[in-house]
Amino acid sequence: MNVIKTKDNKFNIITLFLFISCFWLLTGCNEKTTTCNADSIDTLHTCRVGVQVGTTSDTGITDLFKEKDAESMLERFNTNPDAITALKQQKIDVVVVDEQPALEFVRQNPELRILENPFAEETYAGVVALGNTKLLNEINAALDKLTQDGTVQKLKDTFINRTGNYHYTPVQDGTDYIVMATNAQFPPYEYYENNEVVGYEVELAYAIADILGKKLKIEDMEFDAVISAVSTGKADFGFSGFSETEERKKSIHFTNQLITTKISIIVNSNKNAVQSLSFMDKVHTNFIQDSRWKYIVDGLGITLIVAFFSTIIGIVGGFIFAVIRVTHIRTKKLKFLNFIVKIYINIIRGTPVMIQLLIIYYIVFAAVDVSKVIVAIAAFGLNSIAYTAEVIRSGILSVDAGQFEAGRSLGLTNFQIFRNIILPQATKNVLPALANESISLLKETSISGYIGLVDLTRGGVIIRSITYEAFMPLMAVALVYLVIIGLMSYGVSILEKRLKKNER
Repeated sequence: MNVIKTKDNKFNIITLFLFISCFWLLTGCNEKTTTCNADSIDTLHTCRVGVQVGTTSDTGITDLFKEKDAESMLERFNTNPDAITALKQQKIDVVVVDEQPALEFVRQNPELRILENPFAEETYAGVVALGNTKLLNEINAALDKLTQDGTVQKLKDTFINRTGNYHYTPVQDGTDYIVMATNAQFPPYEYYENNEVVGYEVELAYAIADILGKKLKIEDMEFDAVISAVSTGKADFGFSGFSETEERKKSIHFTNQLITTKISIIVNSNKNAVQSLSFMDKVHTNFIQDSRWKYIVDGLGITLIVAFFSTIIGIVGGFIFAVIRVTHIRTKKLKFLNFIVKIYINIIRGTPVMIQLLIIYYIVFAAVDVSKVIVAIAAFGLNSIAYTAEVIRSGILSVDAGQFEAGRSLGLTNFQIFRNIILPQATKNVLPALANESISLLKETSISGYIGLVDLTRGGVIIRSITYEAFMPLMAVALVYLVIIGLMSYGVSILEKRLKKNER
């Protein structure tokens, strides 16, 4: 016994040593020790730079860092607030972002500062689908009218120069809708305030819609999805601080210029200008102020709707597919249907669910104006069918085939055998696996924001984009998911116990 203990102790010590060594190597490899010098464009590549993916800042920094052979120093984020959060936590050294959002970020985060020398200059315009020259000309004519009557300048003074207090009052008396795609995390152009999307380009869009005699509908989505939404007809036009580039002109029309601006460089200042808020202050800022808790509650409603109906589709469709597969396996019938089902299952299980969601939204429903909730339900439901079918199939096959023969000998029909003998046993066998599939489906719905659906996760992202606080919104969303999944697991455990009452 003593020898065994000695060997176990040696093994544990060696294991611990290897674990610590691996951890040190991994963290050491990820740690980038740099002597950052962001004061000059020529030395910017010495810094860990964060940019929003798909922006001209991303393009410009990528080209520069390729020349300097420093692409490893570039980090891309889905949103600018994400990059700002990383900068505040000193995970990166620099954020390169458009001037006006940069000013807003620094205004709300005094521990940050903008360098004097900008990275570049650019102009913004709206985007319209190629070939839709009629709408392009109408928007340009409306912009000319708004420029001439002084509306554009008044809005600039309010949102950009901060020297005015003018706000456009929408009329919205049209009968038809015109849809604007945007990424509402780009203050002061588009951002959330009091649970509504507001900003310079938003009020400009309302004014344009009134001139065109239409009602404006705003679709908030990821920045890199805006052009795709406009190109595929999911939105009529897009306003989201788009710079006109030769590459973009190949796939989209640009409207007249909306504003001329710069690309700024944000860094941490040497002094800590902000006193840390207390826990209750953070709760108030993230959830109580301006009723921001509604983003979580409203998003939760969307998540539950999508998850519930997707699960129903998955179970019903999976059951049908499983019956087809089992019938073929045991009787060699339904060859063609079994072949189609197998191809479907292989395609669904072989592709990421996010790709499936985007394909259904941008391709399958390209020419159909359908609710995004319906799109999400269809996408996640069709995905769930493939996995549920295999789960149910395995459950049916786990029941001894002799029970079919026993049922026939008692004079029961195939339907009666399946309903009264096979299905109860198969359900009991696959219940844990079906519960796992439902839980996975619930969590998968968190990617719905890629098509602009404001679900639970997206609600947390919106709060984070307003407050620049990572911990509270993320923990709130995680806690809500945890509670829901805990309740689901508890319900399944009760159902399992009831199904096993007849067992001895």
